[in-house]
Amino acid sequence: MTLDQAGEISRLLDRIRAHGDVMATHEGGRFADRTLSILGDAIFDDASQLGGILREVEAQRLGPLPAARTGVREA
Repeated sequence: MTLDQAGEISRLLDRIRAHGDVMATHEGGRFADRTLSILGDAIFDDASQLGGILREVEAQRLGPLPAARTGVREA
């Protein structure tokens, strides 16, 4: 995973949490027309982007591991 990917994952999770907080804390008050659908679309889009990044990370392969060194040596 690259630092850019980790940063983007963090950003997307923060956005999903923020949108979820708005939906959870409205305490039965009325939202303006289309607010819930806009929030739902935003959550869906962010989750889709997050899924794409996770698929990219899964597809990344590490290079071969260096040969293991055995024994003791002084630095």
